[in-house]
Amino acid sequence: MLVASLFAPTVHAHVIAPGRPEVRASGSIALESIVAPLRLHVPRATPAARARAWLADLEWAAARATALGWPSPLPDGGRGGSPSFDVYVVPSAGASSVAVPETQWPSVDRPAASAYAVVAETAAEIDFASCAMGAYVQASTYAIDPFEDVAWRRATGTFVAGVATGVLGGCTTGLTDVQADPWRGWFAPSDDYPDRPDGGALALLAMSARHDGGTGRFVRDLWELAGLRSDAGDPTSGLTLFQVWSESARGAGDSLRDNLTSEALERFLLEQPWRARTFPVGLALEGVTPIALGDPVRWPSLPVRVAGPSEGVEPAASSYVLLDPEGAPDDARLRVWLEGETGVEWGVTAIGLDSLGRESLRMEMPVRREPRGYLAIERVARYERLLFVVTALPLGVPAIRADAEIDARGFRLTLDR
Repeated sequence: MLVASLFAPTVHAHVIAPGRPEVRASGSIALESIVAPLRLHVPRATPAARARAWLADLEWAAARATALGWPSPLPDGGRGGSPSFDVYVVPSAGASSVAVPETQWPSVDRPAASAYAVVAETAAEIDFASCAMGAYVQASTYAIDPFEDVAWRRATGTFVAGVATGVLGGCTTGLTDVQADPWRGWFAPSDDYPDRPDGGALALLAMSARHDGGTGRFVRDLWELAGLRSDAGDPTSGLTLFQVWSESARGAGDSLRDNLTSEALERFLLEQPWRARTFPVGLALEGVTPIALGDPVRWPSLPVRVAGPSEGVEPAASSYVLLDPEGAPDDARLRVWLEGETGVEWGVTAIGLDSLGRESLRMEMPVRREPRGYLAIERVARYERLLFVVTALPLGVPAIRADAEIDARGFRLTLDR
């Protein structure tokens, strides 16, 4: 048996990204942890006290991620100077915090890849604990599933960092980016906004609040299921995270459609102070700016047709229309029609808000596949504002890829008395 094993077929690892940050060659120092397999590389000019504090933050992040159920990143064979997981703080970087896959290792049913992490020095100086946690969890996802897109990893790292630190978005501008133009999917490519994929943490926050009370367990379990493969070398032999999310929701008597429309609404309600009580661990939302709504439609101007964004609405993204019913009679009825382009399903949710911004009405518009829909709201004068959230729902289950071509669709709402 021993002789046979010596002549067994050789299986080779696949090197994905052989390069490492140039900061090592240009002058840096490395700090090795004595409590965990972690190695922090910082610019040589970094004050010693700050470097030690960052290393302590990295050690905390690794321990906290383990406690939350995330596996350790795979060993990298000493490419960073030791077998430890390497984090490089660099003077400039496109993204605030990102894990970079390096070597993919074969497995019978679960392929995996080693990775290192790069953190921008400007972000590290603001909140290195969040940066370290996000980077560590991103690297952890490569040990679970090396085939999923980086957008999911970035969103997951930011979300888990929020759960762990109590501050969502402490190491990124991505949350601000996705709130500024909600008609774009958070996974959409953007050279101008390299942190944009981190904004997907808002979607994961809504998902987690809906399915596990905000502990993050549901998100972690999605990764575990998505990492299973019938053929370790074939990315198509398993399910994507979106597919796992869809199937898991269906098994719980829910649907991906309801999840997406709910997430679009939560992105607006996040900015309401009273709403914070419904989210986990009193999360502080760092840099979450209000959804850009534009000027409201005024009741005296009805009837009016409101067109969606000129760029269209991308799949799994939304547009928001606000109505000010001031001047409406007590018994006034509002009638709303939707006309949308084909290629996606449309979801329309109507929300009535009181003078404190609290939700006092929620109605779903039934939308046919044409796609057209109609909704009537009675006694609109009771509400301070009426909000219409229009979501482009992908036909089937979309593949989230940062390099995918996104096909946006247009719509218009007709508001009448």
